[in-house]
Amino acid sequence: MMEPQHQANQSVVDGLWFTHGLSVASFLLVCLTMMSGMLAQEPPVSQRKVLRMGFTDYPPFAYQEDGEFRGFDIEYIQAIAKEMGSTVEMVEFETIPQCLQGLQDGLIDMAAGGLSMTAEREMLFDFSHAYYESGLVIAARSTKASFMRSLLQAITDPAILLTLLGFLIFIVISGFVFWLCERRRTERLYGIRRGIGEGMWLSYATATTIGYGDVTPKTLLGRIATVPISLIGFIVIGSISGLVSSLMTIDQMEAHLQSLGDLSGRTVAYQSQTAGAALVQQLSRIHRFQLREVSNETEAFELLEKFQVDAYINDAPGILHYINHQGKGRITLIGDVFRTQLYAIVMMQGNLELENIRKIQLDLNEQGLLDDIKDKYGI
Repeated sequence: MMEPQHQANQSVVDGLWFTHGLSVASFLLVCLTMMSGMLAQEPPVSQRKVLRMGFTDYPPFAYQEDGEFRGFDIEYIQAIAKEMGSTVEMVEFETIPQCLQGLQDGLIDMAAGGLSMTAEREMLFDFSHAYYESGLVIAARSTKASFMRSLLQAITDPAILLTLLGFLIFIVISGFVFWLCERRRTERLYGIRRGIGEGMWLSYATATTIGYGDVTPKTLLGRIATVPISLIGFIVIGSISGLVSSLMTIDQMEAHLQSLGDLSGRTVAYQSQTAGAALVQQLSRIHRFQLREVSNETEAFELLEKFQVDAYINDAPGILHYINHQGKGRITLIGDVFRTQLYAIVMMQGNLELENIRKIQLDLNEQGLLDDIKDKYGI
């Protein structure tokens, strides 16, 4: 009777040992999985030899020149990386959203190049200490070189053209009258073709008060005719000169933008994928100006210089850089800086090395690095 009981007890013990063995094996398997995952993770930023920095083309903060990467932010990040014992690998993106998406996808370690600190971005990313204070400005064509354009626009105005056409008809008719009056007394008015031509010249000289004296009326009727011709000439020429002057003045006043309020009814270029885009769209509704979206600053300045837009609103540093270099003398600033923005380095949330980068920033600021780079790029 004892043998069956012993066998049952042994089965229970064996089952317990089997269950325990499975638990231990499962625990070891989980531990190995976690250890392999930890080993597979990338090392912290400070332990890497190469830091991947994402940016978009935005002079003077980040751009390529003669095949080399240059700019305020690039030099600044390189100085930080040097303090961390690393080098910087530049990864260029076409737009800011693409750059920030690359940061989320792990293609880059940080993003810079004139990126503003915003509440929307704060929800997804962490920022370093701000290293540059910017703001929005309005760029427009300089009015210094617009005189000839204003003159050409004035003299081609329909009112001017109609007045000139009427004056020409008046010269033809009065020239014919002079010929009728003087054709037998003035030798130069003999013959129809020559006579009418000389009569028109006499009429023009009388109306414009040139008075060369090469052709003069000899008859009483001819001399009487000079009175209304000269009076009409005074009125027409005075009207033309006054109208041209008025049209040029109006054109100059309209071209000379001074503030946001002057943009009403005009076309303004802007970049929709920047931190200040929402504000520009709001201002367009308040001040009633039309918006034209551009992909980058190069396109915006091309449209501005070709008179296809009246103004361009964006961050101050990029516009100032263009005004002081490629657009010198042709593009100018309108009004003051508004909507202050702070530039910072962008990293993913929870990056443990951000505090180290912030500390390095403070050290470099105390050494005067930021002031030196600002002086170098004139911003």
